[in-house]
Amino acid sequence: MKKISIFIVSILSFIALLPLVGNSLSETLLDSKIENLKAKGLLLVDSKSDSSYLRTKRHYEFKVQSASTLSDFKDEAVMEFLRDMVVGVDVEYSNIPMMKDINIDIYPLSLSKKSRELLKTKDSNLYDYAEQFLKKQGLLYHLTYNLVSKNFSGYLKNIDESYISNGEKRASLRVVDFNYKGSGDFRLQSLLDYTLSHLLFEYKIDKELVMFEARELKSHLESPTEGTYSTTKSAKKLFMRVKTTHETLYLDAKEMVVDISLEKGIKESLYLKVASKELNSTQDSMSYSLENLNAEIVVEGLDSEILQKLKASSKESKKSLMMALLSKGMTLKILELKSKNISLNGGQKLGSMSLKSALRVKKDSAFAMKANLMPLLLLQDIDLELRMKLSDKIFLKAMEHYPMLSFIKSYSKDVGSSILYDVSFVDGELELNGKKVY
Repeated sequence: MKKISIFIVSILSFIALLPLVGNSLSETLLDSKIENLKAKGLLLVDSKSDSSYLRTKRHYEFKVQSASTLSDFKDEAVMEFLRDMVVGVDVEYSNIPMMKDINIDIYPLSLSKKSRELLKTKDSNLYDYAEQFLKKQGLLYHLTYNLVSKNFSGYLKNIDESYISNGEKRASLRVVDFNYKGSGDFRLQSLLDYTLSHLLFEYKIDKELVMFEARELKSHLESPTEGTYSTTKSAKKLFMRVKTTHETLYLDAKEMVVDISLEKGIKESLYLKVASKELNSTQDSMSYSLENLNAEIVVEGLDSEILQKLKASSKESKKSLMMALLSKGMTLKILELKSKNISLNGGQKLGSMSLKSALRVKKDSAFAMKANLMPLLLLQDIDLELRMKLSDKIFLKAMEHYPMLSFIKSYSKDVGSSILYDVSFVDGELELNGKKVY
C-alpha cells in the first residue's frame, strides 16, 4: 500500500510539474530563436510575459535594423522600405511538454522610416490612415508550429480596406483567403503549399497609378536540401498597371503556370518554365498580345561560390563579380519559346513564332580584362546555336520598326507562310542557314 501511495503521489507530482517543465523547455527554445532573430538584424525593443498554470503568452516588439540579413534577397532599394519598421510578435504555447504546438501572430506595428517619409510627402492623410491600420493589427500573419514534427500551418488575416480622400478612392488593399501549410524550420521550409483567392492593391495620386491584382493563386514548393528546391506556381489571373508622368506599364496574364527548380553543388543549375493561355502587355507606346505562350529555359554551370557572393554583394561590386562568374563559364539554353499567335498594338493577328537556342560562354580567366580593354575579343569566348521560325507577317512588321533586318532576309529559308533561320556562331564565325556571313 505504501508503495502504491508513493507511486500515486509521484505520478500526481509529475503531472503537476509538467507545465512548469514544459514552460522552461519552451522558453529556452524561444529564447534561442530570439537570439537568432537578433543576429538576423532584428532589435528587441520590448517584451512582456503572461503565464498561467497551463499556458504562457509572450509579446515581443522588434525593430528592423538590417533587413538584408533576413533574406537572400539583397536589393538595397527594397530593403530601405523595411528598415526601422516595428514588428509585433505574440507567442502562445502550452506548459505541458507533450503539447508541442506554438501559436504565433506576427504583425507590423508601424511603417519603416523610408515609407513614412514617402507617404508624408505624397499624402499625409494616407500616412495617418496606414499607421492606424497597422496599430490595430490590420496586417496579421498567423502561424501554428509543432516543435516536434516541424509541421506548420497558418493564414494571413483577410483585409478589405479602402482609403477615400475628397470623395475619391485613393488606395485599396484586399486579401481574401490566404492559407498555407508545410514542414521544416521557421525559415528553411522543406515543404510549403499556399493558396490565395484574391489579392488587390491599388494606389493613385495626381496622375500616378499603381495597381496589382491576382486571382486563384496556388504554390507548391519542395526543398529536400538547403539551396535546392523545385516550385510550381499558378494563377488564374495576374494583372499589373503602373502609370507615372514618365512611363506606362501594363501586364495582363490569364491562366499562368510557372515552374522553377534549382540544383546546388559546386556548380548550380536553374530551370524555368512559364506557360500562359494569354499574355497582354503595354510599355509606353508599344503593346503586344501573345496566345498560348510557352517558355522553357535552363541555365547550367554557374559557379556556386561566386553566385553566393553575387547575391550578397553591394551595387558597387556586382559588375566585377558578374565578370568573375562569366569567366568560369556557363550555358544558357532556351529549350522552347513559342506563341501560337502574336498581335502588336491591338492590330491583326500576325501568326506564330518559335525559338530554340543554346548559348555557351567558355571558361576564360582573362574574361574581365577582355571586357574592359577590347570587348570584341569576347566573341571568341561565346558559341551560339539558334533556330527561329516566325510567320511572314511577323517578319514584315518587325522590318517596319527595324529596317536593317532586310539585310538578313536574303539568308532566310521559306517554309510555307513562315521564315526559318538556323544561326550558328562558333569560334567567331557566323552562319545563317548554312551560309557564311562576313
